[in-house]
Amino acid sequence: MALPPDARRPGADVLADPAGYFEDLERVAAGSTALPALRCLLVTAALRDDDTGRHTVRVGYMAELIGRRLGLDEDTCLRLRASAPLHDIGKLAIPDAILNKPGPLDAAEMAVMRRHAEFGERILASTGEPLFRMAADIAGAHHEHYDGSGYPRGLRRDAIPLAARITAVCDFYDALRMDRVYRKALPDATVLGWMQEQRGRAFDPQVLDAFSDCCGELAEAHDWLEEQAARLFTMLRAQAAGQSPPV
Repeated sequence: MALPPDARRPGADVLADPAGYFEDLERVAAGSTALPALRCLLVTAALRDDDTGRHTVRVGYMAELIGRRLGLDEDTCLRLRASAPLHDIGKLAIPDAILNKPGPLDAAEMAVMRRHAEFGERILASTGEPLFRMAADIAGAHHEHYDGSGYPRGLRRDAIPLAARITAVCDFYDALRMDRVYRKALPDATVLGWMQEQRGRAFDPQVLDAFSDCCGELAEAHDWLEEQAARLFTMLRAQAAGQSPPV
């Protein structure tokens, strides 16, 4: 996919402030019942696991940026922002003992963990809403690999939805750049090196090139993205509690 000559380079200026997170989506999904449902799912994530919740929102912002770098249209980029954060929604069906295990999973536990992709797709596809169709595609295919070695279906190349290929890159990068219960965040150079090793294997080369082209901006914007995600979740938690969100 060749980039159009006027494609905007990604940067913090093209992203929505959390206070307006849902306003842009109203334009692309006017009248959709998916928007209240999306808000409920994000509140659930915010109340269940704040660190993971902020990770998912950062992934949404990053997916939007990469979509813009690929020259995708405005509505698609906004749908990416809304849909990518739901990539791990299927983990709601995974036992906490596995999710929060402070060490490597054994084979049986890994088999259970891998079902989150299937669970997430089923949860989101059950609504029949167009906005959640992209989210269902992402949830079900963000662990597929470009060379066909991923799960749950072993899809390869263009059989993997583009939104899932974009989210896979964002999820990998951001997940390894954050602290987890079983390890500390890894250095940026280490993560980027691993990603390049997976070019054409786990990751779509074209999507990885778009990511690499804007990874400097993403690295610079990381703290800003974390602040935005934290503010959004603070706002959602306050609203869920019937309080006025802090300014």
